[in-house]
Amino acid sequence: MRHLTLLALLLFGLQACQQLDDEDIVQNSTHTLTLRTRAGEAIDYPAYLYIFNETGQCVDTQTISSASQSVSSTLPNGMYSLFVFAGVGNDYQRPSGNATTDKITIKTSNKATTALSAGSQSINLTSDTNVDIALQYAVARIEACITNVPDEYTSVAFKLSPVYSAITLNGEYTGTGQTVETSCSLSVKTTTSYVNKNIKLVFI
Repeated sequence: MRHLTLLALLLFGLQACQQLDDEDIVQNSTHTLTLRTRAGEAIDYPAYLYIFNETGQCVDTQTISSASQSVSSTLPNGMYSLFVFAGVGNDYQRPSGNATTDKITIKTSNKATTALSAGSQSINLTSDTNVDIALQYAVARIEACITNVPDEYTSVAFKLSPVYSAITLNGEYTGTGQTVETSCSLSVKTTTSYVNKNIKLVFI
């Protein structure tokens, strides 16, 4: 009788362990997250993807070469924050991606020759999922025209303040109170009735 009782207890213990393992497998199952970017206007690719889990840890980074390309990542169940940036040319300092507060910084004089665009989305990943992220410009393009500049002026500059110098991965602007200044270029426009000097400024 003692032998039968011990055998029954062992069988019960094995059943309980098996049930625990099954539950653990379900909780840690992985799924494929497929991302595609969409841009209403011409965006400068490549785009850079950063994926953070709910504890703020970066779990994956990928490069998207064009708007038609999709990328995939295999991740366990959980909440994730996705951040995508494009137009990160030589004028910007790319972040390491260690935290969502890492910054994309304009390297010189708070101005750049390429337009930075950004997009983000938060998801609860419980199955294979397709995600579209729309990219929008994160910087402003300013165009100004200064007319009737007196002949005695040999150079003209344009200054704008306040502006930001950086943006974090989670989309917060930082480095406020900065100033951007750029020199203007001279162009001469001719018509049948007059010749007029114009100083035209175009910068991003």
